[in-house]
Amino acid sequence: MTKTLLLLLVTIAAGCASPPQETTRYLLRSESSTRAGVIPDANLVGIAQVRVATYLDQPGMIVETAPREVHSARLNIWAEPLSEGVRHYLRSALSRDLGYQVSDENASRNQWSYEVQVEINEFHGTLSGEARLVAAWSIVTSASSEPVRGLHHSDSETLSEPGYAGLVDAQTRLLDRLAARIAGALRELQAHRELSGIDDSID
Repeated sequence: MTKTLLLLLVTIAAGCASPPQETTRYLLRSESSTRAGVIPDANLVGIAQVRVATYLDQPGMIVETAPREVHSARLNIWAEPLSEGVRHYLRSALSRDLGYQVSDENASRNQWSYEVQVEINEFHGTLSGEARLVAAWSIVTSASSEPVRGLHHSDSETLSEPGYAGLVDAQTRLLDRLAARIAGALRELQAHRELSGIDDSID
C-alpha cells in the first residue's frame, strides 16, 4: 500500500468517525492573472452555465473507494456549488490562455460570438492517489445553433501530496488542461473566421 493511499484512507476514516470542530471548505480559483490583451467584439467569448453529474451536485468532495462506489466527505466540502466553481475556474483559465477576458455574465450572452458549453461527468479522487476528470465540451457560434467544435475529454492526474488539499490541487491541473484544449479550438475558429471572412462551420 502506497503512502498516498494509506494517508487518504486515514483521512476518509477520520471523516467517518467523530467529527472535529472545523469543516474545511475548498474554493476553485485560478492563482494566475490574465495577460493584458484586447479582442474585437466580433470574437467575444463567453462560458455558459457548467452542468455537473448528479453525484457531484452536493457539497462534499468525492472519492471513489471501490469500483462503482464513492464516498462523499462530510468535513471536506466545496465552498460553493461545484458547477459554479468549475465555471469560474475555467473562465479564468481560458482568459489566461487566450490573453483576454472571457465573459461569464449571462446578461451579455446575446453578445457572445463564441459560447463555451461544458458538462462534467466525473470529477473525483481515487484511492490509488489520482484525480479523475471526464467531461464533454462544445463551442457554439452566434452564426449557428449547432456546436461547431466539441469533444469528449478524459484525463487523470496523480496527487502531488496526500489528502483533500492534494486532491484539489490535482483537480485544478486537470481543469487547466481542459481549458487549454478548449482555448486551442477557439483560436482555430477565430483564425478561420479572420482568414475566410465567412461564418464558422464544421470542417
